[in-house]
Amino acid sequence: MSEDTPEVAPEAPIAPDAAPDAQPAEALVAPDAAETVAPAPRPKPTESKEQLQAKANLLRKERDRLNDEARKHAEERDGFNMEVRGLVNQANEHKKRRDELNEGVKRSKEGRDEANRAADDSSKAADLLRRERMPEGNPGDSVAKLKKEARMLEMQHMTVVLTTSKEKALMERLKEIGKLIRAKESQLRSDPELKAALEKADELKEKAEKSHAKVGEMAEKAQAEHDAMIKLYKSSDKLRKQADKLQERFVVAKMEADKIHKAYIDVVNDIHYLEDESANARAGRPSEAQQARGEAAAEAVFQKFKSGEKLSTEDLLTLQKAGLL
Repeated sequence: MSEDTPEVAPEAPIAPDAAPDAQPAEALVAPDAAETVAPAPRPKPTESKEQLQAKANLLRKERDRLNDEARKHAEERDGFNMEVRGLVNQANEHKKRRDELNEGVKRSKEGRDEANRAADDSSKAADLLRRERMPEGNPGDSVAKLKKEARMLEMQHMTVVLTTSKEKALMERLKEIGKLIRAKESQLRSDPELKAALEKADELKEKAEKSHAKVGEMAEKAQAEHDAMIKLYKSSDKLRKQADKLQERFVVAKMEADKIHKAYIDVVNDIHYLEDESANARAGRPSEAQQARGEAAAEAVFQKFKSGEKLSTEDLLTLQKAGLL
């Protein structure tokens, strides 16, 4: 016997023919007995088994349709997410190459700047040596300036309509410049030290120009990698938004399917209730509702007993049937 069950003195049995208001022997009640609350009986379904079965079939069909819809959204979402991961991986590869190229540009710029400084120093040294060796020369008539002037005159001759006199003067100047250039170059070649200095300056200048070209080439490649990276990131963002929309649709469909499934289970339980009730009726057993009413009545009597109220023989029989005695 459990602690929650009241103990009845065995030496005072209840007489079978006792009057309805006869009192039982003194009972001992555990002071800390826990109160037991009987569960509320399940309400009897208001629809027939056939109606409930039809409703269950419709609910199951709708639940399965929603689950299929949720599954379809999940598959499409996973497909988009896979594409997003692929695009992001490609974009990261472009980013890696861009960063490597940018580091190369930085190093090439340092080499270019160093080559420019060396070329400038060599050119200044060559100019100083030339002024020392040819003090009578006109600084404005250097070979480079003469060649530049010649190119400008040639362009003017090809693109501008000139009068006969102006065209004649232009051609005379070109001839004069040609003679000056040949004379100065001949003079430069006649001085080995000056010639070597000028050649060194030209060589360093060419090296600086190549370094500059390399910087530009690497910068263009870095920019191309950057543009490709941005394009892939934008494409992945578009796909990710589509995946997010499909995720929202998946959640909505899944929640609705769960809701329909709960309603389906309630209907199935109602069908089981009717089936159990029918089986109990055929076997002569009390139905679930009758059992619930009996338990509720026994609980009410038990509460009277705990509070010290007098119990009738019928009350004691009710407790016995409920297993509380």
